[in-house]
Amino acid sequence: MTRRTWALVALAVALVVAVNVFSGPEAVNGPRSSSYATTPTGAAALVALFERDGRRVRRLRARLERRLPPTDATAFVLDPVRLSDAEAAALGRFVIDGGRLVAAGRGVERLGAELRAGAPTAAGDAPRELRVAAPAPETAGVREVRASGERAWTVAGGGLPLLAADGRTGAVALDAGRGRLLALADAGPLQNRALAEADNAAFAFGLAGPRDADVWFVESVHGYQEATGLAAIPGRWALAASGLALAAILFGVARGRRFGPPERSRRELDPPRRAYVEALAASLARTKDRGSAAAPVRDAALAALARRSGLGAEADAAQRRRAAERLGLPDDEIAALSTEAAPDLLAAGRALARLAPAPDPRTP
Repeated sequence: MTRRTWALVALAVALVVAVNVFSGPEAVNGPRSSSYATTPTGAAALVALFERDGRRVRRLRARLERRLPPTDATAFVLDPVRLSDAEAAALGRFVIDGGRLVAAGRGVERLGAELRAGAPTAAGDAPRELRVAAPAPETAGVREVRASGERAWTVAGGGLPLLAADGRTGAVALDAGRGRLLALADAGPLQNRALAEADNAAFAFGLAGPRDADVWFVESVHGYQEATGLAAIPGRWALAASGLALAAILFGVARGRRFGPPERSRRELDPPRRAYVEALAASLARTKDRGSAAAPVRDAALAALARRSGLGAEADAAQRRRAAERLGLPDDEIAALSTEAAPDLLAAGRALARLAPAPDPRTP
């Protein structure tokens, strides 16, 4: 490709990188109920809902036994299937110390037991439409919540039922120490696919608590870890850096000096004139009609003679002879230019050399 083509390729790569970096958020096929995931079972829409309401949203990727959200915040733990014993104990301390914990989906039962508040018991074949079972701050303005129908509490334990239908409980509130645990058997109402249905969004706001409270999403339970070093660079920025590096390489190739064939140590000269003369003589020796071979040479010599002496095109042999004599040509050359028969080739060539104008040394 030409340098211009390479430059256009580099520009195209840079444009793709810029669009990737400055366009909207990319789709993430993350774990179920993760606040990073934009799939139907993810919870990225819940983050966007809270941020649009003016709430500050944080994500916690560190292990819970090492770091906990502040106790004046609301923590969301959704489908904590990877919740370890140490993390469950840490969440129990968070609630007892005054934290507000929203736990939904599989693995939530362990938190009720950790708080010694009576663990709710879950079962499948749950109702999809849940209605308010008891007045509470979390259900203010809520009439119906639509769940996925995967799980429900069969026993509410020591908690207050918030949502129920057909003898099953969908959400309970457990007070422990200075904090509050809001346990949902099913995380479906908070997922992307159902957040806009029924009063699910209003219920999510009620679970989040006061508007001035920060909202934390615990992501260590989904396999995420606290990033350090190069791992802390966002994936999109790492991709952008790679694309810019590729564009720089392509631009350098396009603008850089090309390596051609090796140069000779000395300039290659034209072949010697003797070689040309010998080749021409060999060609003439092979021909049977030397007169025809000499005719072009004599015609060129006659044209030069006419220019030098002012002869016209109708000049006869006698006029050509007198003009050649005035110019001082030897007898054999005069004879070659004035005879009508086939001329002597060498004599005609010498006459042409004498009469033709010398080349201008200034002409390249």
